[in-house]
Amino acid sequence: MKRTKLRHLISAAVLMTASLSSSEAAIIVSDCAGWFESGYVTWLPVSGATAYNAYVKPADGDEYTKLDDALVRDYGTYFRADAMGLKAGQYKFKIEAVG
Repeated sequence: MKRTKLRHLISAAVLMTASLSSSEAAIIVSDCAGWFESGYVTWLPVSGATAYNAYVKPADGDEYTKLDDALVRDYGTYFRADAMGLKAGQYKFKIEAVG
C-alpha cells in the first residue's frame, strides 16, 4: 500500500500534530502521524542535546502526558517517539531537548 493511501487511513483513526514552543524552535519535526491506537513523531537531532522528553495530549486537552523514556529512540540521523493506547481523536506532541 502506498504511503499516500496510508495517510488517508490515518486521519480516520488518530490525527497527530507536533507543537513546539518558541524555546524549542531548534527542533525540526520531520514526520508526525497516527495509526489506530498509536501515534508517532520524528525529529532531527539538536546540537548539544543529550536527551529528549516527549509528551502527548488530546488536541483539545489542557495537560501533556510525558511518554516513557523507552518510547523515545535514537536512530542516529533522527529521533522517534511513540504514543500508544490512544483513543480515536486528534492529539498533539511536544518535544523538549535536554542538555
